[in-house]
Amino acid sequence: MRVLMMGGTQFVGRTFTEEFLKAGWEVTHFNRGKTNPDLFPGVNTIVGDRNEDLSAIASQEWDVVVDVNAYLPHQTKRLNEALKDSVRRFVFVSTISVYADGEQSRLPESAALQELKEDTGVVDNETYGAYKVICENLVNERWGDKATILRPGVIIGPWDHTERFPYWPIRFADGGKILLPQASGMTITALDVRDFAEFTRLVIDRNVPGVFNCDRATAVWDDLLAGLRAFATQKSIDFEEVTAPLDWLGEHDLIPWRNFPSLLPVGASTGDCTAAIAVGLKERTMLETIRDTYDWTQSVGLKRPLKSGIGVEQEEEAIKEWLAR
Repeated sequence: MRVLMMGGTQFVGRTFTEEFLKAGWEVTHFNRGKTNPDLFPGVNTIVGDRNEDLSAIASQEWDVVVDVNAYLPHQTKRLNEALKDSVRRFVFVSTISVYADGEQSRLPESAALQELKEDTGVVDNETYGAYKVICENLVNERWGDKATILRPGVIIGPWDHTERFPYWPIRFADGGKILLPQASGMTITALDVRDFAEFTRLVIDRNVPGVFNCDRATAVWDDLLAGLRAFATQKSIDFEEVTAPLDWLGEHDLIPWRNFPSLLPVGASTGDCTAAIAVGLKERTMLETIRDTYDWTQSVGLKRPLKSGIGVEQEEEAIKEWLAR
């Protein structure tokens, strides 16, 4: 299997590459050669910018192309034009953010999608999902039954450069009083990147077309918390949970997603993964993901404060105020 990976060296692309190599496939990366350029010495890398010249990949043939880093329609158009008809499958990594029905859990792939309100050319919270919808449409129009669209929720696990999910095992490993939201029963989105990679390899191997939501099937906040508690117990960490209502936390500028990763922000949706599970999507335990993510954070020296979560002083002040109320 000859695979062209757009990107391939950061988080999702990195794990996809590892999975494909494990399957014995021949992988070629097309990227700018800036992020972890020496990560895969056995992988051929074509250095280039997808926003500029694609002639180097246009002159070759591929069994499958996996695009993990297209965010704007012109990027998808250019790639479509550059690739030859001999490509057997085009796998496009989209997002769960394509759905128009905010605050709805477990939406099917057929649910209404976002529409672009203003073509600003800038990817932000307002345009991200809508631009991905346009990219999906361009892929489907060009490749038809050769197209596979994957709509992941939040992807978690080792090498997560966003530092969202890593906040949790790092925070519990630090022990002490831990500020948590009262969010029992609330839906979370958190699929291990390795499970996502295995599913992607499976749909390629079986040449499966269509659109698939990719996430944990039924996970709620309680599942994440149970995994973190088990992790802390295994590590013999002394910790104390301090739980406060979401309304109170919001009044103190502590909100889901930004400060409590995996809890979705207002207006976000999750997808029904029934179709992907029927094809073969599996999920490892939350505890395994937490443990492996923590081991990775230690290997790279990651510690608080992080890009996501709550700052040390901010958490201490909030806990003090909540307990003194």
